[in-house]
Amino acid sequence: MKATYSILLPAPPFILGAGLLLWGWQNQFLAYAAVMAIIVECARLVHWRWSTPEKEFNNIADLSGVGFFIAVVYIFFTVRSQGIYTILSVLPFVFFLVLITQIYSEQGTLKLSVLLVSLRKLDLESARAINKSIDISLPYFVLCLIAASAGNQRTIWFYILVCLLLGYILWHGRPARYHAIIWIICVTIAVAAGYAGQIGIRNAQRAIELSLMSVFDQFMWRYRDPNRATTAIGSIGRLKLSDRILLRVKTPQPLTSPLYLHEATYDNYNYGVWSTSSPTNTTFDPDPGGASWTLNDLPQSREASIATYMVKDTGVIPLPHGTSKIKGTGIIEINQNKVGTINMEIREGWIRYASEYSGGRLPDWQPGPGDLHVAETYKPVL
Repeated sequence: MKATYSILLPAPPFILGAGLLLWGWQNQFLAYAAVMAIIVECARLVHWRWSTPEKEFNNIADLSGVGFFIAVVYIFFTVRSQGIYTILSVLPFVFFLVLITQIYSEQGTLKLSVLLVSLRKLDLESARAINKSIDISLPYFVLCLIAASAGNQRTIWFYILVCLLLGYILWHGRPARYHAIIWIICVTIAVAAGYAGQIGIRNAQRAIELSLMSVFDQFMWRYRDPNRATTAIGSIGRLKLSDRILLRVKTPQPLTSPLYLHEATYDNYNYGVWSTSSPTNTTFDPDPGGASWTLNDLPQSREASIATYMVKDTGVIPLPHGTSKIKGTGIIEINQNKVGTINMEIREGWIRYASEYSGGRLPDWQPGPGDLHVAETYKPVL
């Protein structure tokens, strides 16, 4: 049984030029798009055509494919993870030569084998049955719409113009047995439903993001591994502000200078991961009475009460710089690694403890030559 393939209809008049202008407007290529649109639409005014053998069609398509591969490699090497949007935005450039060759050729169409290299290896009988002639003007218009969507001009006009252009194409291919009023009503309902669906999807995305960030904030952010942390230095992210209370700090007297809380320190960095070179911890014995732990012999001139949330029964706790003593009930064990990170074993949930500190920097470890040092801090509002 022979396979049958439908031949694509040519694009309606001026639709390619409009699609190119829309793409250029969305991606800051308007000057180039205007020149390309003029070249495409002038084919309706210029009546000369050149004879293009199938081999030349194949060579031009192969050249466009090689250009597309080079563009993909170059873009991914320059813009990394955001490269997919850049690749989409330059697609009309890559395949413009193939479109122009078809439009200004005597055939006015091209064979499927021009686009699909595998068809060029078929025997003559199979080629006659499968290798049909097609018009790529409508697919190229769709390519322009996809490339335009990669732009960052987030206005309602983009949706309106897309609907008008698609409506123009559908009008040329509408069934003649239905009245024009019925067709207009159906298209209007489809446009309204599409807009409502877009708004709904966007709102659902925002709600899901807020929920996930809330879960992440509650169960992941609060837990700090004293020996390892992953960072995204150099990556452009999204700033998210939240009024969630993560710490409560109370001092007997009003603060006259910023109070910095130290949480964790790491001295090794490799492939986006901070780590501690020596995970060995020093365990402190409780003072007589079992309600306080002395960390060092620094003079104690200030005190702060801190409340935080423990995701597990063991975790890193934030402390003022220069902390010399920790006081609290329910504490099972306190230990410290060589870079000054304090780890506490206590119950899960909200806990409260007091810190006596001198206000100086951590005395336990100073970075030596070649050492890396990062300390995560908080700065409560005065």
